[in-house]
Amino acid sequence: LPLPDATPAVRGLARAAMALDAGALTESFQRYLERLGVIGVWDRLMVPLLRGVGERWASTGEGIEVEHLLSETILTVLQSHAARGREGRVTAPVLLACLDDEQHGLPLLVVCAALAERGVDVRMLGVRTPLSALESAVRRCGPAVVIVWAPVPGLSVDALSRLRSVRPAPLVLAGGPGWPAAGGGTSRQVTVQQAVDATLTAVM
Repeated sequence: LPLPDATPAVRGLARAAMALDAGALTESFQRYLERLGVIGVWDRLMVPLLRGVGERWASTGEGIEVEHLLSETILTVLQSHAARGREGRVTAPVLLACLDDEQHGLPLLVVCAALAERGVDVRMLGVRTPLSALESAVRRCGPAVVIVWAPVPGLSVDALSRLRSVRPAPLVLAGGPGWPAAGGGTSRQVTVQQAVDATLTAVM
């Protein structure tokens, strides 16, 4: 994999990924999660690996099976970590979703796991959530914060104004690099860390 300046930990994980060794990847990720936390593992290990696999596929047309196995392993590990964190919920609900046809929700799952790790009561709707369904969920569970993630451009923050019409109005965070500059009561949080920090400030 193209991993310039990679740490030994990333290179070890890359070898396991190239060998399609899901067991070794899972065990390693779980161990690092205990040491580094969700954000540390995402930024230092998972992102470099995913980027390396993507660059290899782009340059050679090979390795899609590696990308699929790596993504599925990360998904499973983060879901398990988030489930364990939810056992100690101590805050008002936080609702997470990607709108409509968006299928790339891995960063949103990172936010979910990182918040659950801190005892936040997270409700994950996931990818491809219609705005009308998200609006209904806001009415039903009364979240303190709603995070709507957009990894690629194509949405307008004006679409989120309906979420703020519910009373009591939640804090609406436009998460991810796909949103344009936010305004009108919507806060734009580009990175996973920014979204987590803004949410913790609001609910803790």
